[in-house]
Amino acid sequence: MLKQHGLRRRCSALGFASCALALAGLAVVASAQSEPFVIDLNPGPDPSDPYLFESEEESVLFTFNEPDDSRSIGLYRDDVVQRFQTGVQFGAAPALLNGLLLHARRSQTPSWPHPGDLVIGGVTLATDVAISPILRHFGDRVVLGYWSYPSTNGLVVTDGTLPGTEQPHVTDEYLCIGPPCLPFAPRPPLHIEALGASFVYSDSTRVFLAEPGVETPQLLVRARKVPDLLVHGQRAYFVAGFLEEGAPNLTWSLYSNDGVAGNTTWLAVDAQNRPVVSNSQPNLVLWRGQPHFFLPARTADPELALWTVDSDGRAAVVRERIFDGLQDPLRNGAISTTAGILTTRAGELWLVDTVETRRLPAQTSDLRAKHEEFDRANALAWADRVVFAGHDGDESREPWVTDGTERGTFRIADVFPGPTGSDPADFVIRDGRLFFSAEAPEVGRELVILSLDTLFPPLDVGITAPETAAEGQEVSLKATSSDPLTSTCWRFGDETTDGDSCTAVGDEVTHTYDAPGTYTVTLTGERTLPHGPVQSQSSTHDIFVEAVCPGCLSDGRFQVRVDWSLPTGESGVGSPIEFSDDTVLFWFFDSANIELAVKVLDGSPINGHYWLAHGALSDVEYSITVEDTTTGTIREIFNPRGELCGAIDVEALPSAGQASTVSGSTRAQSRPSTAGTAAACSEGSDTSLCLREQRFEVAVSYFDPGPEIWRIGRPIVGTDDTGMFWFFEPGNVELLVKILDGTAINEHHWLYYGALSDVEYRIEIRDRETGRVSTVENEAGDLCGGAFVNLLDE
Repeated sequence: MLKQHGLRRRCSALGFASCALALAGLAVVASAQSEPFVIDLNPGPDPSDPYLFESEEESVLFTFNEPDDSRSIGLYRDDVVQRFQTGVQFGAAPALLNGLLLHARRSQTPSWPHPGDLVIGGVTLATDVAISPILRHFGDRVVLGYWSYPSTNGLVVTDGTLPGTEQPHVTDEYLCIGPPCLPFAPRPPLHIEALGASFVYSDSTRVFLAEPGVETPQLLVRARKVPDLLVHGQRAYFVAGFLEEGAPNLTWSLYSNDGVAGNTTWLAVDAQNRPVVSNSQPNLVLWRGQPHFFLPARTADPELALWTVDSDGRAAVVRERIFDGLQDPLRNGAISTTAGILTTRAGELWLVDTVETRRLPAQTSDLRAKHEEFDRANALAWADRVVFAGHDGDESREPWVTDGTERGTFRIADVFPGPTGSDPADFVIRDGRLFFSAEAPEVGRELVILSLDTLFPPLDVGITAPETAAEGQEVSLKATSSDPLTSTCWRFGDETTDGDSCTAVGDEVTHTYDAPGTYTVTLTGERTLPHGPVQSQSSTHDIFVEAVCPGCLSDGRFQVRVDWSLPTGESGVGSPIEFSDDTVLFWFFDSANIELAVKVLDGSPINGHYWLAHGALSDVEYSITVEDTTTGTIREIFNPRGELCGAIDVEALPSAGQASTVSGSTRAQSRPSTAGTAAACSEGSDTSLCLREQRFEVAVSYFDPGPEIWRIGRPIVGTDDTGMFWFFEPGNVELLVKILDGTAINEHHWLYYGALSDVEYRIEIRDRETGRVSTVENEAGDLCGGAFVNLLDE
């Protein structure tokens, strides 16, 4: 049954059909999860020890132990397990064979204590037999081996029906299914590959060529060991190990053959046309459309080299030298990916290509063989990655995946937490899921399922774009990701429509902002995985858009500049923060510390002039220069050091007049601070605001001379140091209040206020930490601000 983290149901043998329906419902859930799910095929104390095969359809075939210790075959398809408990009843499920391509795992020879019967089409062909792994798909039939106790071996060739089943004649040397014959006795074939119209076969010590019309296969190589056979294009490539007289270990050579018995050649030769031999077993692998293998290069100091076969397949050349010295050679298998060739060195996983050779963050081990080698027969290459049993410095073997990069090499599940791990084996990918056998808590070795989504790291979508831009300027933005994106969706933060519709698509886009401000760009990137699902991630990036004319008011007509200086001789230009079309704020030393506000109001309907007002929060020496770009009029205001009074001039800038010959001034550039913003003291409050990390609550009341009543000033959020208030019209700043931390100097917080209005007003500051309340009053007609360095604290 399906189990997750110890949760488990049991099925009886009599109720298996009902259990299969429940299994189907649970497995649909399992396919959408990233946690491992375990199918307990043999409820009870004994594990089922499943042994998985590959298939071409959306199904998984496996053998497993029944509760009575017999060995059966199971088929997982459409989220249901079908089991065939009495021997192998192929006739009951002909689809079990049709279209299947099955491979025996070479590292295990089955030996089951309680065999069953071989039943095909309702007819018992053999009794008391143990069914071997299926050897190979052969045309439209499957070659099946079996053992009958105590020592009889048998073969069946079947398409799953009785008329399509035959038990071929086995001679002392060959299995003959008409011509050609397969080498069999005393060992069944381990590799069977098509080479054009011929077949190349090998068992553990020999390689044969079976040609059309030739009844007896031709022996190509006889050796002590033949572990590898690869057919590519019109040639076969194979590895053979020989024991030379007096030598303690095998020496290895590589061969190729073009399908003609007499055309077997050495694949790697030296300058004297002698075969290059190795004390380490070479590993044949296809990479980038060509066979490759590892062998020592014959140099003064031997190196392990990656060889590639030339275009006609008759010779090999050194492609890349990998490691200096041969004290610790690569061993036992290699698998190719798009990134390079994966293999091991001293139990560590390495990636080899023509650019670099690097160790990946995982080690490999096959617990069954108790050695630190990369077991190619127990790993699975799929899409652009490889699934394998690995660990990262400890002895806990769990399923890992790699795409040949450090980012793409990671453990995909912790099936059995603890010091030993789950020892995963027999990886098969079908129907959008990864199947394998593994040790699971409470149930032992059972069938485990993982979503294929676990083979892919999360997307890391990012945005490359400038942090600042000017209004009207075209901005270039680029999507970044470690994985190729199949789609991108951009929203630039100035859209006038709601919803999730994309403003632009593409990896590289451009956009133009028409107004100043801070805009948040949102990019949603998607990647379609090879098995169909879509990964998605969003990323944001802030762009501050500066005005073309920073410090400009009244639709850009008036340009405002502030120059400041200190007694030390230090001087600078005030940095503008555009607040509204009639008000601009300036900071001198810190973007969170506003020092000055300048306001231009259109009073032309009253007296034919624009009115200029300023309010100070600083007593440093500064000068304000305002240029009317329409008339050319320039108005300058000088504030001497120590002066905190603001001013208002209702005849400062005539609405029409002769253009001035004064040249334009240098324009300051600025960006408002996003750190430490002031906030209302309570959610939705429109009567007060808090400064200095909300310690000081500031409220303002003013006297309206029209109806002659007191009203409440409305706060305008600024920075953590500075807040503002409007009296008569939203956005029209009348008063600035600033609190600085001067405790390091005189153990007090310092209060500054500056006015842009000469009405009577009262400022009330409450210290929310101590409860102390301080009050400052301004008489009508007074435009001077003030500074107090000992008012706020006890």
